[in-house]
Amino acid sequence: MKKSILALTAACAFLLVPIAHAQQHSHFNAGVIDLNGNNRGDTGEQLALTNFPSSGLIVHMVLNVVGAEYGGYYSLDQRARALYPNDYFTFTALSDGQYDAPGDDHAKTGTFVQMLITSVAGPAGSSFGFWEGENLDINSGLAWSKNHTTPYKSFSSNLAFTPFAFDLTEGYPGDLTLDPLGHIHNRGWSATMEGVYTVGFQLIDANNIQTPSQTYYITFLAGNAVIPEPQTVTLLIGGALVGGVAWYRSRRKAGQS
Repeated sequence: MKKSILALTAACAFLLVPIAHAQQHSHFNAGVIDLNGNNRGDTGEQLALTNFPSSGLIVHMVLNVVGAEYGGYYSLDQRARALYPNDYFTFTALSDGQYDAPGDDHAKTGTFVQMLITSVAGPAGSSFGFWEGENLDINSGLAWSKNHTTPYKSFSSNLAFTPFAFDLTEGYPGDLTLDPLGHIHNRGWSATMEGVYTVGFQLIDANNIQTPSQTYYITFLAGNAVIPEPQTVTLLIGGALVGGVAWYRSRRKAGQS
């Protein structure tokens, strides 16, 4: 029966071309910079997105009509869409082998990987939003956007804020036998105004086995926005960096006291 369905689907695929759109997404895997070449994390090694593009990442947000999911926001999430169908991405954490095949350069057992949103640069007066995935409410099993009309967390562009952490590892902080594995879908991103948003992300370990990663920058183009001239991008990132560096220094100082 299954083979028959597959054959029928293949035979009729050409009929769907006008209305069907490729739908896939990227997974950016949290592991470590493996300094000693043993293919796994050791205490003190730095967290890293092991397959993040060296050229950076540019994705697109599309405006949603009021009343629909993400209504009134420019958004990027896992739902199928006609424009830029493959732009969605998921941050994941590699397994140490307990629950999945061990990923190359996975974090050490006991690492609880989180992702920080450290900075947001965007149009004056705008805000950038994070929408939690379906794992947040185990009773409903629904993503935040299914139950709410506003983001789980919102950040005013170009203003300093305390970095916001969301979990990549699926488990409980403090468990030093923990598999760092995490693979949570349906987390979304939104913006309130058309324009270019540069958002800083950094990996940390809530159990302090691995050290924080570098900051990764993702450019979100909302609506018909286009990439600005290189010098403008540099200014945006430079301004966003100031808040992130100040926070990291204060965090290190607090940890040493």
